[in-house]
Amino acid sequence: MSCESSKDRQENEIEVLKSIFGDELCDLRHEKNKRKWQPLDILISLMPQKGMSGPAKVYAQIDLRVMCSNKYPDETPNIELKNSRGLSHQQVAALYTELVELTKRLQGEVMIFELAQHVQKYLHENNKPRYSSFYEEMVSRHQEKIEYEMLERQLKEDKERQNKM
Repeated sequence: MSCESSKDRQENEIEVLKSIFGDELCDLRHEKNKRKWQPLDILISLMPQKGMSGPAKVYAQIDLRVMCSNKYPDETPNIELKNSRGLSHQQVAALYTELVELTKRLQGEVMIFELAQHVQKYLHENNKPRYSSFYEEMVSRHQEKIEYEMLERQLKEDKERQNKM
């Protein structure tokens, strides 16, 4: 693809993204130099996908920054996840890994909307209230451990019964 074609594709994509995300999208290019064309550099504040039952409480959210080169979409963009709320460091790292893989699969196509949708789906799946105290977290983990041990014990007993038959 020519450089002009990449430029057109990026400009078309930003217009679509602005219409979808509105105020949640921040175009960071204009902070640098307004006169000269620059590849996309955007930040989208994302929340969980809304379910069929309407809006739910939002416990998880994150900002997705996408920085493109002059050759995007033929080259994959660089991505960053910032300002996460309601997600652990491990969850943010897992989401980042998934996004990098997705950029590789979608290379050659405009992909920012798909990346944002993937983030929203991930947030929806992980939209759980966090613990209000260390004590509450400790009690919850202890209860999970007891339930896990009971399940293991029951599976072991079932296996022993089957071996006796």
